[in-house]
Amino acid sequence: MNVEQAKKRDHKIYITDVAIQKVPLVRVKGMSLAESEMLQREHMEILRIAKEQNDSNEVLSVFDLSSRAVVRILGTESGASPFNNAVSYSMIINAKRHGLGFLHNHPSNNNFSLADLYTFIQAGEIGLMSVITNQSEVHILRKSDIFDYSKIVKLATDAYDEYDAKVISHDEAVKRFLKGCKSGGVIYERSK
Repeated sequence: MNVEQAKKRDHKIYITDVAIQKVPLVRVKGMSLAESEMLQREHMEILRIAKEQNDSNEVLSVFDLSSRAVVRILGTESGASPFNNAVSYSMIINAKRHGLGFLHNHPSNNNFSLADLYTFIQAGEIGLMSVITNQSEVHILRKSDIFDYSKIVKLATDAYDEYDAKVISHDEAVKRFLKGCKSGGVIYERSK
């Protein structure tokens, strides 16, 4: 595989042991070092499970940010649903506001999708969402104490409307949201 092919984000990338070993530590504002290290370990586990048990397809980790309880759901190349698992469903309906983390890998090597952003914004129980690509690139969103639902919805809607009108691409709409999300109380961190 040449370098250009490795950078393409429109097909599944198979996970390697090297990718699992090089998952970076990403420090998230408002989280302790121990919490950031826990996220790093969970990202490594997601990639390991995806590689060994799910043909490098998506794995979703529903994570209780207080108790550290975790449920992992095997998905397809294009998604994983927490509602197909009784334990994760129970975690969701019983979660505190912003009490859950949704951590998942993206086989195509993209960062967040518009569907991810919609889920993150609309689900009051989700306080943190991350994507780890199958090549170990980490992207994390966290709702801060000053999360402003109205501002975030407007930002996401404006980006989506431009995408829907074919003014910008899907990736450009996501980038626009990520660039402005701080104004609505959402912290965005990524690996360097």
